[in-house]
Amino acid sequence: MAELHVIGEILDAVGFTEDGLSCVWALKYGGGWRVLEGSVSGQTQIAFSSASINATFAHPIDIHLCTKSIQGWPKLQFHVWSSDSVGRMRIAGYGFCHVPTFPGEHMIECAMWRPLGSAEQEMRRWVLGSGIQVVDTDVISAPFDRCRLSTVSVGKLRLRLSVILRHFDKFDVEY
Repeated sequence: MAELHVIGEILDAVGFTEDGLSCVWALKYGGGWRVLEGSVSGQTQIAFSSASINATFAHPIDIHLCTKSIQGWPKLQFHVWSSDSVGRMRIAGYGFCHVPTFPGEHMIECAMWRPLGSAEQEMRRWVLGSGIQVVDTDVISAPFDRCRLSTVSVGKLRLRLSVILRHFDKFDVEY
């Protein structure tokens, strides 16, 4: 079977207006894939960016997968949360990125977005700390479903991923 190793880290969040950010991540992949080792989901610590505009996470990712098919190539899905001064958590952004399909080290900037509500909903978001959330998380990485949502860009998540491919040449897969 062909193998894929993904080793790296979620570096930081850039450009968010909120502070006290944390990131929940999950690896999504097709039915032909199987995880051999590593965690397929995780959560960073809460990072405050008082000295800079970046919330630094330095959260490790280390996953080893195998596959018989390249369909359903893995992608990473992210939910960034913000914590206010009274400890309320609200969604700061959603995003996803495909795991690179060729070997080597990759610097990735994942654009983040959140649903845009009506004027009343946006006011409630700032005053009460509540906001619109995505109910079905599959919509985050499904472009055909997401295009029907009204969204606003909120920042970027930066990652450094190293990709190692093994035995793909035995299955006539070129990169």
